[in-house]
Amino acid sequence: MPFGIRGTYQMSVRAIDWAFKQQVGRPSAKLVLLALADHADADGKCWPSHKTTATRTELSRDTVVRSVRLLESKGFIRVVHRRNGLSASSNMYYLNYEPEVVSSAAHVSAQQQDRSTVRPSHATGTPTVIASSDQDSSTARTAVAAGSAPNRHIESSKEASNETQKQSFSLSKGREKDENLIQYDGAKQLFGKLSEAAFGEPLHETEWSREMEELLKQELPIRRKNWELIDWFYRLPADHEIFTVTYRRQSLRAVIQNLRSESQKIRSARRIIELEEYLSPSESETLRTGWTAQLREAAHEEFPELTLPERYDMMPADMQQRIAKRIAKRIALYEAGWHQFRINACKIEFPDVAERAFCQDFETLPWDMKSQIESRVREIWEEKRRARADST
Repeated sequence: MPFGIRGTYQMSVRAIDWAFKQQVGRPSAKLVLLALADHADADGKCWPSHKTTATRTELSRDTVVRSVRLLESKGFIRVVHRRNGLSASSNMYYLNYEPEVVSSAAHVSAQQQDRSTVRPSHATGTPTVIASSDQDSSTARTAVAAGSAPNRHIESSKEASNETQKQSFSLSKGREKDENLIQYDGAKQLFGKLSEAAFGEPLHETEWSREMEELLKQELPIRRKNWELIDWFYRLPADHEIFTVTYRRQSLRAVIQNLRSESQKIRSARRIIELEEYLSPSESETLRTGWTAQLREAAHEEFPELTLPERYDMMPADMQQRIAKRIAKRIALYEAGWHQFRINACKIEFPDVAERAFCQDFETLPWDMKSQIESRVREIWEEKRRARADST
């Protein structure tokens, strides 16, 4: 085992497994994500230099830099730029990943053990679990000897691990009341509405592709509390302080593909900014009316003299489309690394060139300009934090 601490070793393997499952959209960026996951500690944090990552992935340094920028824009990682005195230091990377704790895994493992036979491995002398004849082939693949630990990427079969998690997930779900779970038909309606509100892309029930339907079915059912968190998160305005600690995924497909880990990521981010893990009654009420701060702000900008109806879905379809287009423009800025804090900071620090700066990716700006903007962002965020503390 190449690590001195077993917990760190296991966490790295889980992070690598998580990275393999992500749909990055570019092979070189996927390779960089795997390299970062391989470095990650128990908190999903690492700080390899671009040179180190380039050496390990056999990519050029420029490709690594572009890949990091892509991973950050799509919400797979969070990047913190650091300095060591007057010289630049390696970035700090935070994987937007939190391992799922499956409470019933031990119970499932015990059931499987009762139906299995332990035999010695002639190759290593260590015990190997051989599945009995009535077990399926995917469970039988748990028979990986403990002696294989020197290869840090092999603890047990990936398929067997996924099978155990699915069984555990199903067992825990079966004990919940139906009203606390959202099934396929309800989920399809809710995600369709979220697609329009968050990504400016209306998605009616008849417009789903078969592939998207299958992806959704694989991730269901979903707890209603977790859905409320996801719905809340993706309807937030771009200047919400939670986006200083995590990022939104940039498509509905990416949200569905990472559905089980998404609520965990959001709960962790809420804890960091000192919010309760789950939504408060007032936040839930906002979801019930359909009017988020982002929608209201965009509606007031688009229709300054209009008195908004009680519910968002009471707005005429053409007005909803104009609001969605305005939000889509904001998302385009966000994808280029310009969240609202950075936009505000750039307007303060560089009022004469701000509009030109917004036309390019944030990461392509000169280093001193980025540093000055980030410094102002920290000041703005601290002012908001103090104001909130004073109000309470």
